[in-house]
Amino acid sequence: MKTIAISNFKGGVGKTTTAGHLAYLLSFKNKVCLIDADSQGNSSQWLLTMPFDYELADVLSGTATPGEALQLVKDNFYIIPTRGKDGNLRNYGEIKLNEEPFIFDDLRQAIEGLNFDFLIYDMSPALGRVERSVLSAVDEVITPITPEMFSISGILTFTHELNKLKKNLRLNITHEKIICNNVNMSFKIHKDALDALEGNDYDVYVIPQDSEIKKAQEVNKTVFEFNAAAKSIKYYETLAGAYGN
Repeated sequence: MKTIAISNFKGGVGKTTTAGHLAYLLSFKNKVCLIDADSQGNSSQWLLTMPFDYELADVLSGTATPGEALQLVKDNFYIIPTRGKDGNLRNYGEIKLNEEPFIFDDLRQAIEGLNFDFLIYDMSPALGRVERSVLSAVDEVITPITPEMFSISGILTFTHELNKLKKNLRLNITHEKIICNNVNMSFKIHKDALDALEGNDYDVYVIPQDSEIKKAQEVNKTVFEFNAAAKSIKYYETLAGAYGN
């Protein structure tokens, strides 16, 4: 099972959008679990329309099994949700996680035991206990950004902290993919931002500005379900193609 974290310390760069759309596409050929590891619960609010009994914090605390918490999004695509309102993930991270530093390793093994091919984490814009614990249990980190210089310079900070974590915990995590979201090549600032990425040791995937993405999310759909002619679709397909889709 391949385990991927969609992570960046900066908010508003498209982590949730990237995680949800990548998981959706991969589910056409694989069994995929998306875990909403952001206490805001944005992935859960976007992809689920019905109430759910259990959230990620319940699984981590032992109140529920991963199988009990899984919610079906579509064929082969499941999510372990987090409640944005009245959720307990943040409290778990502050109070209990220090006693259970390998809990996300245990969760990974449990998800793999349910015959999933991909496990994808939608992360919060932070590097607290929950985020560090998740990162210690993944194979790969993908970093979404937006085409602005502050966002790009933030990659250096993120990479520095990730490398420290890898060294301290002796982790073997790959960090090769950058997703540049909301790009409009008619804007000089966007062109300059992409130029600044050249020469770095990253595979850069560009997702263009596409109003259909936001419209789709407003009605709890992916852009693929909302408008099959949306201009961003082929770019997401290129990203999924890196995993054999």
